[in-house]
Amino acid sequence: MLRTASMLITLGMISACGTNEANSLDAPVFSPSEASAHRLTQAGYRSAVRELFDVEVTSPLPVDLRLNGFTSVGAAQLSIASADLDLYEVAAWDTAALAIPGPAVRDDRLGCALDRVEPAENCVAPWAAALARRAWRRPLDRQDLNLLLDVYYAASEVTQDRTVGTRAVVAAVLQSPWFLFRVEVGDPNGPRDKRRLTDHELAARLASFLTGGLPDEALRSDADLGILSDPEVLEGHVERLLTSEKAPEAVGHFFHEWLELERMDTVEKDGERFPNFSASIKDGMRAELEAMFTDIVFTEDADFRTILTTEKAWLTPALAEHYGLPSMSEPAWVLLPEEQDRGGILGRAGFLTLESHRADTSPTHRGLFIQSRLLCNSIPPPPAGIETTLPAVDPDNPITTRERLAQHAQDPACSSCHQLVDPMGLTLEHYDAVGAYREMEHGLPIDASGDVMGVPVEGAAELGQAIAEDPQLVDCIVRQVYRHALGTSETEEAEPAIAELVASAEAENVRLSSLIGALVRHESFQTVEAASIGSCAAEGAKRTCETECGEGTSECRGGKWQACSAPPASPEVCNGIDDDCDGIVDEAIRVCEGAFVDGVESCEDGEWTGVCVGSPAMPETCNGVDDDRDGEIDEGLDIDRAWFAPSEVEGEQPSCRIGTDPMSGACRAAVNRVCNLRDCSVTGFGPIGSAAATVDAICLDESMVQRHWVSYADLAAQHQWCNTGNPVGSDCNASIRRWCKNVKRQSSGFGPLEYSTTGAFVACTPEATEFSTQYSLIASFSPGGAGACNGVNERLGAACNFAIDGWCRDQGFRTGYGPVENYGDNLIVACLP
Repeated sequence: MLRTASMLITLGMISACGTNEANSLDAPVFSPSEASAHRLTQAGYRSAVRELFDVEVTSPLPVDLRLNGFTSVGAAQLSIASADLDLYEVAAWDTAALAIPGPAVRDDRLGCALDRVEPAENCVAPWAAALARRAWRRPLDRQDLNLLLDVYYAASEVTQDRTVGTRAVVAAVLQSPWFLFRVEVGDPNGPRDKRRLTDHELAARLASFLTGGLPDEALRSDADLGILSDPEVLEGHVERLLTSEKAPEAVGHFFHEWLELERMDTVEKDGERFPNFSASIKDGMRAELEAMFTDIVFTEDADFRTILTTEKAWLTPALAEHYGLPSMSEPAWVLLPEEQDRGGILGRAGFLTLESHRADTSPTHRGLFIQSRLLCNSIPPPPAGIETTLPAVDPDNPITTRERLAQHAQDPACSSCHQLVDPMGLTLEHYDAVGAYREMEHGLPIDASGDVMGVPVEGAAELGQAIAEDPQLVDCIVRQVYRHALGTSETEEAEPAIAELVASAEAENVRLSSLIGALVRHESFQTVEAASIGSCAAEGAKRTCETECGEGTSECRGGKWQACSAPPASPEVCNGIDDDCDGIVDEAIRVCEGAFVDGVESCEDGEWTGVCVGSPAMPETCNGVDDDRDGEIDEGLDIDRAWFAPSEVEGEQPSCRIGTDPMSGACRAAVNRVCNLRDCSVTGFGPIGSAAATVDAICLDESMVQRHWVSYADLAAQHQWCNTGNPVGSDCNASIRRWCKNVKRQSSGFGPLEYSTTGAFVACTPEATEFSTQYSLIASFSPGGAGACNGVNERLGAACNFAIDGWCRDQGFRTGYGPVENYGDNLIVACLP
């Protein structure tokens, strides 16, 4: 028999033990929650990093605080302790290493080849500005960007590694308070009692609620334009985000915390009583509840109260066996058997397992959950000194849990609360401590009836149906969503908002999508009250105060000093006003689309300059980046100038020492290998030049080079001084060139690429054109024009590679190598078209 709605409303409100949170005799005037900074929860941090870099956070993060059922409420109360700061620092640097593992990924993220851009700011600034704008959920100004550039240059200089410099920028962005906290202070020019959120704050709150992460480009764009708060625009974003792929997980996080499903990770049961209770069964329990929520809210867009009555179940094979159903080969939706009387979540194994003891059921825990989490009745904890453990079961004279509870509740100090929670929990006694259906307990028949306010209810299905018909459930659902979405515990001044949202929910058949839309449209979601600044005693007293933007007064109200009447500093925007009150007007910047790559645009006199400063287009290189911005990636790279970190080259051949002997056989082999590892080339030569920070090389594909194995005996036949005792140098350069020409009928050649005690891999170039020239003529093409390759200071080496490359390009070729032969001031070089 079902209880009447009126009796359900009365339940728990007349006892001194339980009071309904919504019950108030006064009619307060609505006031929004106080302005605050919401620290990112673990889920929010991980989601933001995933969106920014498409990597997963692997480091531990500070523990979340749970208040009034939700971590979002606790996040509004949290600051950062020193231990938390250490965790955030480690997480930021670990994430930076995952996001930018090396130069290739670095350039892909920056959208330009950093090692070829001078000044580096032209490449780093647009990327850093775009990254910080997304991560910090607000516009940037020139001061913000300058700080990030200072971080980049400092880290790059100390480490002599530009990749580390970009990682430092990532770490700085992730350790900024603007990332770690979602700041909501409202429009400083609005009334202090109802400050409307700025469009960027509104975008951040909406994204956190509906996607669990950062505002996407559509939200950021409308916030930049100042139109996000327009009702039609905002409504469109709510509909869009609710249908996004992120919404089920983000909104499902509300359900997850409402049922406290995270406890499923650590719940343990008595192994002797429940030997088959396993991790796969626990996974199935969680999956069933989560799938139920997703199906009702997103697939069916149904009445949310259906979650207490539906007989549909998403079962894994392990959970189906646990329920005593026929075996299944894969997860599927099924209708649960009527005889198990399971109904909605109250009869499902996941809920029943969580709200039980290790070995026994707990009608008290189960009833307490219903009263506090479904009906929002406040049930106080047991009085101090009260024994809460039930009498042990005598194996010689067993009694049921119902009888044990009856004995326990005889204590007057316990009876008032147990009378409120136990009758509901006792209706679920057909399910043991792991949610398996049973008819007997300790060999005794189970009585699953409940006498609730004089109205009998029996079994999970009847209990769920009765609670679903209780108007107090709708009120509680609204309160739970309100707390989760706004990150606040509702105050008395919030009651008008709750009442309006309850009426809206009932009018829309309590569909969660409609409730979310109504909440976002409501002023409670879009406004905050200016934050108080300390406690006070004399009501109405005033004191002087100041902000970055001037002096004002603060008034004592309700025991708290109210916010200063002087306007606070706000992020700089392009409006001709010194918004942050630092004495500089229009420091605002924005990322712009330049003629070649993204750049940064500044503001002057309240208007954007239209000048996009960024790095120019670069020749295409084999890096997976569209360097020349022609819409094609890695095209036409038969000859490719490549830049490698010294560690990357030396890592391919540990005997290579770029800094001391760059033309050794080991370094030639290393250059051959790093070029061969790329998708666009098979081998190469270098290093070219003498830069310490990078190894410049020329990589060639199959159309430009052919690799051959040749014995040193055959090479010695071309030039007797090229042999195993002298495997690398001018003599072998000449021998390889002659062997390629005389034996393979190719235009020229270079090497050795790799060699052993008997022979070597060499490279023959069919398209080369050879020239006889003089060291005195190519000396001016040495690095810096210093003439290092002049036949005296150097005849063969990195400086000569640079000079020959420059000389060939000056003749109209794309590159060149050599000397393939040299004598006195004369040398022969090979230029490649």
